[in-house]
Amino acid sequence: SDTTITCPTASKFVANVAQLLLNLFGCCTALLLLRVVQSTQIHPNCKYLLSSWSLGYLSLFIAHARISLMNLEMDDLPVNKMIPHSRSLSIDVSVASQFACALWEISIATERLISAIHPAAYYKSGRKGRVLYPVTALILCLAAVQGYITEVSQHFLAAAVILVIDVCTITINSISVRYCQRRFQSMHGKVSLNARYQVREAHDIASSMQRSYIVCFFFK
Repeated sequence: SDTTITCPTASKFVANVAQLLLNLFGCCTALLLLRVVQSTQIHPNCKYLLSSWSLGYLSLFIAHARISLMNLEMDDLPVNKMIPHSRSLSIDVSVASQFACALWEISIATERLISAIHPAAYYKSGRKGRVLYPVTALILCLAAVQGYITEVSQHFLAAAVILVIDVCTITINSISVRYCQRRFQSMHGKVSLNARYQVREAHDIASSMQRSYIVCFFFK
């Protein structure tokens, strides 16, 4: 018809079940990551950002799983994403979550770089709520705007924005890894163990996250 696309029943069922299972696995992975982050001894600022990043991907996988479930319940796939409205809402949540995750990633990369500049003072500082909470509010507002951009069918613009953010994230994190490595090597015998620990932590997390950033970049 003009509003739906007829697909072979067997292939449609297999594809949507596979997508549903994959996204449920993603939900479990995000929950496991959240659990690991909460139990790891890292700086409170980094823990907050990593936890928010995990929750962002959890919401992304939940939205995708919801879309797959709705596709399973439909006899034919809709031509327009606006049909039904709940499907459109899930797609908007998915895009907004993906954008929020991209912003959390660039925030993590930046925070790791900042933590190595004055490591002794940064190590002693607690959670910077006056910075983190406004940043969180800003990220959520920008994510909502990104969802609206998708709602009005500006898909190329939405994809371009995420692409630019991801490239900036990988670049900043690469700088952070190299800077932390040089900083750690130059600090031997000159500063406190706490300062060296902070730089080592920043380097280890930045190095680990670099692989995640690159994998997420290609999947996106």
